[in-house]
Amino acid sequence: MTGQRASRLLIYFGKLLQLTLLCAAVLLSAILILLLGMNLALRIEHIEYGLFLQGGTLALTGALSLLPLHLFLSLAYGQGASIGAGCGGFLIAGMIGTTTIGDAIWQFVPWAWSVRLSWNPILFMPNLSLGKTIQLAEVYQQNMDKGLAPVLICFLFLTLLGIVWFGKWEGRKSYE
Repeated sequence: MTGQRASRLLIYFGKLLQLTLLCAAVLLSAILILLLGMNLALRIEHIEYGLFLQGGTLALTGALSLLPLHLFLSLAYGQGASIGAGCGGFLIAGMIGTTTIGDAIWQFVPWAWSVRLSWNPILFMPNLSLGKTIQLAEVYQQNMDKGLAPVLICFLFLTLLGIVWFGKWEGRKSYE
């Protein structure tokens, strides 16, 4: 590879992979710090570590579709545009993803996907009872069906658009 120019496709995938790995590392670090704090500072004895890790994995999966979007925004318009979109998305996720306002529309709002998907492992907490008529496995599967399909479709679509755009992109500034 030394002395050869890397293909635009390889460069784009490298940037997207780096962004994905950094997002995963930050999320895993946050989960580990939370679990350590629960164990050491709060002295909680029976922590369901698997539920937290599964929730983190689903949160990362829900955020996958936002990564190519923010990569495009930061390359095309600068970091300010990506930060602005992230701030707006954070507010949308707070309103649509965490309240009953978004119950009917969350599967159409990319910023709400990681919030709603990460809640699913709560259904498997010990001693959880939501009534005799609710089947927790069915609720889990319905939420996963509503969330995972749009995430994967949007991720693939935005990644393909990003590849096409990045192949034609000349850089924002003359010195890039």
